[in-house]
Amino acid sequence: MTGLRGSLLVAGTTSDAGKSTLVAALCRYLRRRGVRVAPFKAQNMSNNSAVTPDGGEIGRAQAWQAAASGLEPSVRFNPVLLKPGSDRRSQVVVLGEARGEVSAGRYGALRAELGRIVATTLDQLRAEYDVVICEGAGSPAEINLRAGDLANMGLARAAELPTIVVGDIDRGGVFASMFGTLALLEPADQRLVAGFVINKFRGDAALLRPGLDMLTDLTGRPTLGVLPYQPDLWWDTEDSLSYSDGRLLGRPGPARGSQWLRVAVVRLPRISNATDVEALAAEPGVSVRLTTSAAELADADLIVLPGSKATVADLDWLRHRGLAEPIRAHAAAGRPVLGLCGGYQMLGATIDDPVESGRGLVDGLGLLPVHVRFAAGKRLARVDGSALGAPVHGYEIHHGRAEVGYDATAAPLIVDAAGAGEGCRAGSVFGTHWHGTFDGNAFRRAFLVEVARLAGRDGFQVSTDTDVPALREASLDRLGDLVDQHLDGAALERLIAHGAPPGLPFVPPGPPPVPPLGRPVPPGEPPVPPLGRSVPPATAPTVPTEPLVPAPGPPPATSGTTPGTPPPPPTPTPAAAPGPRFVTSAVPRRLAQVLAVLDGTDRPTVAAGPPPARPAEPLVTGDREVVSFDRLAAEILAAPARCGPARVVAVDGRAGSGKSTLATRLTDALTATGAGVYLLHTDDLLQGWLDIVSFWPRLEEWVLAPLRRGEPARFRRYDWQRGAFPDRFEPIGRPDVLLLDGVTTARAAARPLLTRSLYVQTDRRLRYERGVRRDGAGVVPDWTRWMSDEDQHFAADRTVERVDLVADGAPTIDHRPETHFVRIVPGVGSCQGFP
Repeated sequence: MTGLRGSLLVAGTTSDAGKSTLVAALCRYLRRRGVRVAPFKAQNMSNNSAVTPDGGEIGRAQAWQAAASGLEPSVRFNPVLLKPGSDRRSQVVVLGEARGEVSAGRYGALRAELGRIVATTLDQLRAEYDVVICEGAGSPAEINLRAGDLANMGLARAAELPTIVVGDIDRGGVFASMFGTLALLEPADQRLVAGFVINKFRGDAALLRPGLDMLTDLTGRPTLGVLPYQPDLWWDTEDSLSYSDGRLLGRPGPARGSQWLRVAVVRLPRISNATDVEALAAEPGVSVRLTTSAAELADADLIVLPGSKATVADLDWLRHRGLAEPIRAHAAAGRPVLGLCGGYQMLGATIDDPVESGRGLVDGLGLLPVHVRFAAGKRLARVDGSALGAPVHGYEIHHGRAEVGYDATAAPLIVDAAGAGEGCRAGSVFGTHWHGTFDGNAFRRAFLVEVARLAGRDGFQVSTDTDVPALREASLDRLGDLVDQHLDGAALERLIAHGAPPGLPFVPPGPPPVPPLGRPVPPGEPPVPPLGRSVPPATAPTVPTEPLVPAPGPPPATSGTTPGTPPPPPTPTPAAAPGPRFVTSAVPRRLAQVLAVLDGTDRPTVAAGPPPARPAEPLVTGDREVVSFDRLAAEILAAPARCGPARVVAVDGRAGSGKSTLATRLTDALTATGAGVYLLHTDDLLQGWLDIVSFWPRLEEWVLAPLRRGEPARFRRYDWQRGAFPDRFEPIGRPDVLLLDGVTTARAAARPLLTRSLYVQTDRRLRYERGVRRDGAGVVPDWTRWMSDEDQHFAADRTVERVDLVADGAPTIDHRPETHFVRIVPGVGSCQGFP
């Protein structure tokens, strides 16, 4: 495509609504269509940053968007970067250069200068590129900040940018947040908001259609597309707050060997460049989790102390949370610890900081012979070198200068291109100031091999075909595909080329009157000049005698509008008497169903929509046979033990299939023989909904490994309400039979230890309805994500074809379910169809 010129602003209903992702997606989409496109974020607040080729610093998301555009990162793509070092102070980076720290109260004094820089930079980009896709910051409806806004509607007004608003439906309340965002803007801002985009939708889009039509009726603006939830698009998170405690990074693939590597990344309060560890999370068999739990640090194979924007304050926090001693104990046991940038500084002997914290000399953790002194100037550079026999590439962003006492016990971790030492390794403790090193495939593999050796994970096998740069590029291509397949490209191109259509209606009430910035203007503070082009000042609308749009509230049902085209303005209604107006029409039934499912109040499971689409999975067909639990118990006890003295029986199958019911009845039959039996539900080992496979290292270490040695087993039961494991272990002992009830319990890696393996097979729709009925419609997003994860696992493992016995989870033949179950006896060519 040629000839397209213009700009677009992508705003969001909230932080982390999907603005950065949508900008990257649009940049890749336009680039593939032959458009010279560039990203732009006037002001970003993030501690995840990147270094440009000329040694400047910008938000990492803008570097990612530049890659989507086929460009090297430039300081012009993010002229103002705020890096918070505390709740009230941030470092201000202007055109790639740190200008010092300011408080929120004093930041207003900089806005005039920053406004001129933002306007000039955007004008340069618009002259140089065909299209500039701008990203807003937070929400444009932050009414307390509107007077000094540089990145949202202040930018849109100054540069006449058509604006779309993206909302994350995964958070819930997307219709209210989109309507409310628009309705809190003043008229001159609203005239530029031309449409909406829904992000992270799961399920049947037909259920959402009525709500989209009604949102158009309420606002006079179309929804330009619905982007589906894509769990594999997890790279390069902009906001450090997105790295929540307990979160499992990425979607770890099955281990290539017999053991996993568990990586615990300390979730520091001011964590920075946490994206460093994303490359580790891309490796099969490597589980990377952010944590603030001492118990999880003790369980890990590798502990990572990541970067920090407030090294001394975060070191204090580390000690107050009781995490310093587990890190020291981990290192003392010869198990690996890694520090990156600020984390490296914490591992040293002392830190002298007159810059960030002003605390002067403080003690580090003392695990490396490193003395760090903070300098006022920040080191920013792209760097190259070698380590562990592999090339290393990365970048530096830090104030600290390290003096390392290299000796016989401590050597440089990296040798840079000039032959100088960088970082330090002392035994099992590693540290470096370099970020981004794990993106290099050779170094990452060499490091993981060394970590596995130090951790005693002889069964871990590093992947030889994981290509992180290729994975990052593929994720950008996937984003471009999503725009092509799910957004109204023609409507977007019209907005870019021609701006917001005239005549978009005002949606009351607009913003309330508030003082600028919600605070007194300091004496002598200059006013903020307009950003760039001059636009006529907006005048407050007079009180209308006729409503400009229907009264807020659900509108009557509509037949819909053409995607990308705003409907005609609603027919004016007669003037209403003073006082509140009430909507007398009832909520349309289909919209009520949609909203009830989204907010989790709709109990009938059919309203949750169909289960997610899935890849092929064999369905075992054949004759049915009624079998007693007593007979199965006798067969188990007569078979040899394969896990030390214990007979381990796996009851596998998808969620909602009836595994737990069968496992409980089999436990009763085994117990009646006098055997010692323990039934372990693997849900108790999961660390949340995303832990479908990576809980296996816990099962191995706490339960299976001790039993193989003839020792008592034990486990910690995950608290789903608190979202954490307790410190206390629950005993399992040395049972004669251990029943494992849970998804993936009969997976290939476990089969050599199993005396018997069972799979409970049930229709997909029935499983889904059972699960939603049991857990409530509010968990539909988690349930559908879990089912998709099951699909991937069972398609790869082909469990149902390889187990000893397949049970019917919804039998229709007569039997006594308390004492008998129905076995599916496979016939010739029985694996067919889809459950």
